[in-house]
Amino acid sequence: MSDPVAALAAWLTKAHCDQKKLESDARFALYEKKDEVAYRQLMRERAERLADLEDESKDALNGVSESLYTEVSAALNRFSRGAQNALELDSVFYMSALLYPDDYQAGQPDNLERLIARLIP
Repeated sequence: MSDPVAALAAWLTKAHCDQKKLESDARFALYEKKDEVAYRQLMRERAERLADLEDESKDALNGVSESLYTEVSAALNRFSRGAQNALELDSVFYMSALLYPDDYQAGQPDNLERLIARLIP
């Protein structure tokens, strides 16, 4: 992809899909299988991946404008710090709330989706 913003949007979209898949698998484990251990393990994996997102973003941010770099880096830093806090607290509730704004209602985009939407015209 020659457009750095489109490449960044695609990279973030893949990361978001990974997050949603882990979240979906975790909910299935908890509500369908009644397996709290699997639920906790999947939510922990989700938080670990989100915590790593900022460090993994360096290549994806190459070539974008300085202002966009700053905006996306700051958002990824917030996501990463939140995930690291959830992991340190070992709070599955906190892990489940990652990416969701305080006033989130079902069907609304989460914070990562909102970030991606700002990149796509």
